[in-house]
Amino acid sequence: MPLKKHLHAFDETAQFAEIDLMTEWFIPLALGRKAAEEEVEEHHHLWRQALSQLREAAPVFVHRDYHAQNLIWLPGRAGVQRVGLIDYQDAVAGSRAYDLISLVEDARRDASTGVAEATASHYLAAMRARGAPLDEFEFRAQMAVTAAQRNVKIAGIFARLYMRDRKTRYLGYLPRVWGYLNRDLEHPALAGLKAWYDRTIPPEKRGAPRGVAA
Repeated sequence: MPLKKHLHAFDETAQFAEIDLMTEWFIPLALGRKAAEEEVEEHHHLWRQALSQLREAAPVFVHRDYHAQNLIWLPGRAGVQRVGLIDYQDAVAGSRAYDLISLVEDARRDASTGVAEATASHYLAAMRARGAPLDEFEFRAQMAVTAAQRNVKIAGIFARLYMRDRKTRYLGYLPRVWGYLNRDLEHPALAGLKAWYDRTIPPEKRGAPRGVAA
């Protein structure tokens, strides 16, 4: 009998715990100072506005680490069961855009904008074929917000792994993560946050610190 487990909601409390990693860890790494109180408050305000676009979406199973290292090809099976999943212990109930973004904005592997667009288009077409079409405009906005939130978290985690745990290898992933995040912030749904990041963290500070070997 399959094991059933209640999924916690990926709610605002959980989202902000991750968002705060940017101001708690990445800003000190990049700028050599703590984030000012007013910077943190404005960051919260702008993120609260952005995340409001996700609240009306019906929650689904979210793996949270849905990327190549956790997907195992099982050729002896058929259909979707050919893809095995591991490392799902942190699964939550949240946006259907989350795992899609995890796949096409992998911190450890380059994914071109072409691949990302083809994947999103395929998903939207598959939902239409199942008789459950999504509003494309709204879903793409949700993708952008979800992607930005996830990449903010990852940049903060990698900064923490270096500063607290001295794991230098994670610095090598920061340019890729910021590349994704810069692209995410171009969506109109994140205009206010883009202005905050442009003002607070200059482009030359978005990546591994100079003079530190990754």
